[in-house]
This record gives sequence, structure tokens and C-alpha cells, in this order.
Amino acid sequence: MRVLLVETISELGGAQWSLFELVRQLKQDGVDVLALVPKGPLQVALKDAGVPVASIPSFRARRKPLALLAQFFRGVNETAQIHKAVWRFKPDIIHANSITAGLLSLSLARSRALVCHVRDLRFPVKPMSRIARKARRIVAASDSIDNSLSEFLRGSSRSRLVRVVNGIDIGRFAPCDPAQARHAFGLPPGVPVIGMIAHLTPWKRHEVFIEMAAQIAQKSPDAHFVIVGRDLLGENKAYRKALRQRVTSRGLDAAFHWLEEVGDVREVLQAMDVLVHPPHDEPFGRVLCEAMAMRRPVVAVRKNGPASIVEHGVSGLLVSAPKSEPFAQAVLHLLNNPAQAKAMGEAGRQRIIDQFDITRTASQMRIVYQAAFNDFEMERRARTNQP
Repeated sequence: MRVLLVETISELGGAQWSLFELVRQLKQDGVDVLALVPKGPLQVALKDAGVPVASIPSFRARRKPLALLAQFFRGVNETAQIHKAVWRFKPDIIHANSITAGLLSLSLARSRALVCHVRDLRFPVKPMSRIARKARRIVAASDSIDNSLSEFLRGSSRSRLVRVVNGIDIGRFAPCDPAQARHAFGLPPGVPVIGMIAHLTPWKRHEVFIEMAAQIAQKSPDAHFVIVGRDLLGENKAYRKALRQRVTSRGLDAAFHWLEEVGDVREVLQAMDVLVHPPHDEPFGRVLCEAMAMRRPVVAVRKNGPASIVEHGVSGLLVSAPKSEPFAQAVLHLLNNPAQAKAMGEAGRQRIIDQFDITRTASQMRIVYQAAFNDFEMERRARTNQP
């Protein structure tokens, strides 16, 4: 099986990290893969892991009217590069890592089996409908995405929907020395450290974390708070500025740490006592898996992706709404009950081993590839009247 994986974003966000670990595992499992990705951090990571890569221009779909014409020409160029890669590599499967990548690959769906990965809860109706008509398999990256797509798709399209839940490479997340980790990031020893890891985009709800921090600081004055992440695509400068102003207005500057250039979250997770994840419309929540793999208790909203990752009261705590008060109460409970917090960390790592290991994800994806290829071959033979 030869698989061409297509990704149009060069930066390492959650979807790209998930692709990176999947591709690396597929290669280890003996799948002949070629990753078609833009130049940037993702391509560097793939090359360093020994994964064959080829370059395409970076492409991000936008709905702004003034950007439509330029977007059209970039899309044409992108599609041409995908065609060129197909002609050279001759894959059995084209695996598009997003709806955008799926749209750019649609013109090849008649000559190759197309698999489209959906990693978002919200998707544009018309593009998703076009992909649903032509893709051999539509892969939902989480239970909540699967539920959302099941409500949208009809007829034969729904029958091609499969759920392959994201996994992580457990071996990469071996706990290290917390004292060394804190020293490396300039965090003080011997005090509670509560963290959030997410790119600086409004739907991640950083303001909830900041308001929670203000409430915790009243009852635990020695606590420190960390936000890890940056404005990944340079689209949220005003939001970033507003967040920093909010921290200052709450009198939290001395206890707040902004870590915008952390390429790998393993060490900074080890420096935390609790990871908080405020968004209520999270499709999956990869960072929760990473924190749990590092034996860190987590607090998240009981909805969508996090609700299928975290077992409330066992591997973490789930709150009913993305508001600062319930988050503050949950975090203070963990800080005041260290034995329970430690037990949750241990249970969390075991849950990730049992349910979210990348080897399991890659095994399921290979089954998806084979099924997509079989369907494509059956239709191709029917078109050409071959036995």
C-alpha cells in the first residue's frame, strides 16, 4: 500500500502533530508513505523522523472577499502540485489531512482512492458535501466529530464514515524531573503551578483561564500560572494583546508566565501541577492526552472531545460550563488533595496507554486504507467492465 498524505498548513498545531505521529507510525509499520506538506516546522519534523516528504505551497482557506481571487490561484497551484506528486509517487491512497486538503485533492478522486480526515466539529456545508460524494472514506478524528458528521451525512456518504480516534506516541511522554523542568522555564520551585496549553485563538477561551487564575490567587497567593502557546498563523494579534492587558488588570503579572515558543510540550507539562483546558467546543483535545500521559491531572469542560478522553473523578475533573468559577473550584480541590491528584495522574496515563496509543490509531487507519482501496477497485472494474 502506497499512501500520499496531504497537509496544507506548515505550522505544528494539533492536527499537524497528529498527522506527524500517524505518518511516523505508519512508516514503522511498513506502509510506503510520502508526506506532501509545505516547508516549515512540520516538514522539518517529518524529515528528522526519516519520513519521505515533498513540498507544496502553504494554503489556508479564507472567506474574506478580497482574498478569494488570490485564494483561487493559490488553490490551482496547490492542486497542480498534488497532481505532480501523484504522477511521480503513484499512490494507492490519497489521505487528505483536512477538508481543505480534501477539496484540493478532489480532482484525483476518480483515479485514486481518496480518504479525507475531518478534525473539526464545524465544517462548511458545500465543501463537505462535495467531499462526501467522492471520498472513499471520511475519517472522524474523535467521537464528537463522528456524531456531528453522522447528523450531516446521508445515504451512501454516511456508510463511508469511519471513526479513528487520534492517538499519541506514549513512548515520547516519559515523565522527567519536575525541578529541572521548572528551572528550564523560569518557574519557581515549591509553589503550585497551573497551566494552559493552546494556540492564542479566541475559541480556546484563554480569558476563562485568566479569570480562574484571579480567583485561585485569592485563596492560594503563592500559585503561579502558565499559558503556553502563540498566535500560530498571525491572525489574532488583538486577542493576544487583550489577554495580556487582562492579566495586568487583574494584578497577576508577577505570577503569570507566557511561554510562546515551546516546540515540544513534554517538559513544560512536567513543570505543572494541573493542566486546565477551557474550550467547550474542542473537537478532540490532544493536549489532554499529552498531559495525562505525563501523569498530570487535568480539568476540562464536560462536552465534546474532552468528555470522551477524561473520566471524571478518575483521570481528571470535568466541569459543566466554560466559566471561571467551576474551573477555580476544581483546581483548588486538586491542590488541596495532592494524594487524589497524584492518583488521577497515574490513572490518566493508564487510560492513554489503553485507549489513545498511536499504534492503535495507525492499525485502524491501515484497515481504513484497505477498505477504501477495495471500494475504489471495485468501482473501477465496474466502469471498465473488468472481471
